[in-house]
Amino acid sequence: MDGQIASFRDVESLMFEFEAVLKRCGIDVRPDSQLGRACLAVMDSLSKHEQPEVRDPRADIRPALTYALGLWEFMKKIVRLQNHSDFKELILISIR
Repeated sequence: MDGQIASFRDVESLMFEFEAVLKRCGIDVRPDSQLGRACLAVMDSLSKHEQPEVRDPRADIRPALTYALGLWEFMKKIVRLQNHSDFKELILISIR
């Protein structure tokens, strides 16, 4: 990723890396959780981007993109900080 520009593939790749970081910390992203639903929304957006025929041309995609952008920012921070000496403490505080 270059600056604030990312392709859908970059976001998808980051999402898988993010989930792997959490898994190494003993955290599974459940599909029925808010985080799991957010990750699925990113995958759905990617699918619709790659397959225009499944898009609803009348659908307002702004809420989904807002959600995806917020998740993208969060995932970037978690992945970037995964090797920080206090990372495990951050994870413990976050899941309380």
